[in-house]
Amino acid sequence: MSNLRNIGFSFAAGAATILLSSCSSFKDFDPASVIKTITALTTDTNTDELKGDVEIYDPTAADFARLNEKVLANPNNAAIFRNRGKAYYNSSLPDRYKLALADYNKALSLVPLSASWYSERANILSGAERYQEALKDINLAILLYGFEGRYYFDRASIYESLDKPNEALKDYFTAAEHEKPPGLYTINLAKALKRFGRLSESIELLTRVTVAERGYWATDAHEELLAILMSLGKIEEAEKNIDEWKSGMPDDTHALESSARMVEIFHPERSTKDIYNKLLTLSTTEIKKRETDSDPLYAIDYESRADYYEKLGQLKNAAADRSKAIELYELDKKREPGKDVDKLENQAELYDKLGAHEKALTVRELELKLIDARIKASPRDDDAFHSRGMLHIAQKNYQQALSDFEGALAIKPADNHYIGHHADCLNHLKRYQEAYDECQKGVKASARYREYTLGELTEASEHLGKHEEAISFANEKINSDRKSGDDFYWRGLAYQALGKKDLAKRDFLVSKWFKREDAE
Repeated sequence: MSNLRNIGFSFAAGAATILLSSCSSFKDFDPASVIKTITALTTDTNTDELKGDVEIYDPTAADFARLNEKVLANPNNAAIFRNRGKAYYNSSLPDRYKLALADYNKALSLVPLSASWYSERANILSGAERYQEALKDINLAILLYGFEGRYYFDRASIYESLDKPNEALKDYFTAAEHEKPPGLYTINLAKALKRFGRLSESIELLTRVTVAERGYWATDAHEELLAILMSLGKIEEAEKNIDEWKSGMPDDTHALESSARMVEIFHPERSTKDIYNKLLTLSTTEIKKRETDSDPLYAIDYESRADYYEKLGQLKNAAADRSKAIELYELDKKREPGKDVDKLENQAELYDKLGAHEKALTVRELELKLIDARIKASPRDDDAFHSRGMLHIAQKNYQQALSDFEGALAIKPADNHYIGHHADCLNHLKRYQEAYDECQKGVKASARYREYTLGELTEASEHLGKHEEAISFANEKINSDRKSGDDFYWRGLAYQALGKKDLAKRDFLVSKWFKREDAE
């Protein structure tokens, strides 16, 4: 909100124009009212009493109780409605979009020209898949304050959801132009260019980010750059990138993990002991710091350290850390039972690594029971069918998973996301022609979520002897943001069938880097 203070006369003129356009006639126009509204827009509405409620990313029942009391006590304070709406949006409530929209509608009725709030409501509408309405809101945000790169970034995402990649690319360029130093928006522009096959431009932009800073976005850019180099089979350049990454960011765990994987896959004769000792030291330091500062402990920290211990052959320490991670997951369940089903699968995997397979089975049964209850309570919840289907795939129960994705498709029949997962089950069940036909039909009907069908089209095409098609589908998938080792594996088989042995050998090796999801 505070950035609106700098808009000046141009904003006032635009605001007046929009306010006038909403009047039924010139008689309805009240200059004093316009001045009052613009004054409100250029004043920070988040007063001292609201501090602490502006951004709540994991709201609890106590947070909502406090926010509800404030709404009742201050029914004309727009910021309170906005803050509660943002909390609803960040919650896991089944009707969170509906609740969030109601509060944002109220907030914008009280302060009708807040660019940032229109942007936030656009994100909620996008989440609810109401993209045309989201586009109207983000366009209004840009009209009110066209100097904010985030608004162009958000509009690019909406354009992608509306199958308008060219419009999205233009907005990614605009967002990146506003960004100093280069970071998130530049990285996403690089990803968009990669999808258009403009890899050299993508590499140049990512390199610019890695040179400009040494923080979070540098890590993200290095990882994306590394993925492109590996997908091109440029293993020596990828190794050089990792060395530069480690040199510039010696304590970056992602750089160290990438270095260890490079050695394990491409130089198995070398030792990774020094790398994992460094990772172990960094991990232990972070955990001790949290304990000293009385900060929350996270299961993922102990899971990661357990993996480092295991790589170093310290199996007792690895087991102790995995037990500690399970303990933390159990505490989470007691605090908010059933809130985060995804963590149950992590807990089950930990039990499996500890050899406690019966306990792992019990946890997975609980996970399935929670999703069953969700479907029973909301039989039109397509995402619940998707969640249960993915659980069945993880357990290799492909026939049950097939049924669940049929349930999701009964609700959203043209959703390529679900079509792709359904086809994945068909491929596992060796019904390749059905998988091929289903995906082809899906992408002809809509380009949205096309990337979910490409891997299945690659596999089905190769099984059907359509080697050139398999390579074409794999190439497109590899340029997307959802590549996996399977794409390189199936393309390698296609190259092999066409007698291109060197390309096949390269792809089989690179498939290990990206990891195969469907490896039996």
